Amino acid sequence: MNKRSGYIRTCAVIPMKDLVVAKQRLSGILSSIERRHLSLEMFLDVITTLKQVESLETVAVISRDPHIMDLARTWNIRVFRDTESCVNAALAVTARVLSAEGYETMLVVPGDVPLTTPAEIEKILETRNTGSPVALVPDRRQAGTNALSCSPPTAITPCFGQHSLIRHQKAAEKAGLTSAILELPELGLDIDIPEDVLALRARKGRSRTHEFLEAVTTQKLHLEELR
Repeated sequence: MNKRSGYIRTCAVIPMKDLVVAKQRLSGILSSIERRHLSLEMFLDVITTLKQVESLETVAVISRDPHIMDLARTWNIRVFRDTESCVNAALAVTARVLSAEGYETMLVVPGDVPLTTPAEIEKILETRNTGSPVALVPDRRQAGTNALSCSPPTAITPCFGQHSLIRHQKAAEKAGLTSAILELPELGLDIDIPEDVLALRARKGRSRTHEFLEAVTTQKLHLEELR
């Protein structure tokens, strides 16, 4: 893509776990096959959203799961094969690659935020115009990070995991950088525990994830009635 006036080269990166270990905290309400399907539907919802964001030059996935990588390629999504010991190490390697290729921003969006919208993604990227090289979107519990924007991609080392919001803020402060915190309701809902599933089903709107969860719930209720 040719660089136009005012255009900032930006890559959105979706880190994805292996499907066999995805969403284990939902094991009380979903089978292993259902959790696998849920992860895929959420991933596709996130891809669909990111593909609509004009400010993004590239959308990429980091994964070691063959099915995830194959699916990404069918959507013309760039694939970074994860060969690192943890997601933060994989993101750090990706950030260095993107910087070497001339990208000015790396936006990290997890694959389990199916309700996020193009407008929310644009709001994150707009913070670059306000002098904030780092932008953070907290989860609805104000503890985790549901999106991280770094300009340049290597501005800070990603700190995803428990209490990542405060750790990302401290990393930006240590680097002498301003960080912007954005409360974005749809992006703030990630699906990790049964309570999150209930919260998603209570939200208005349609998505692949909505449809999948409704189908699973309907099937389970039908089976209960037959017993």
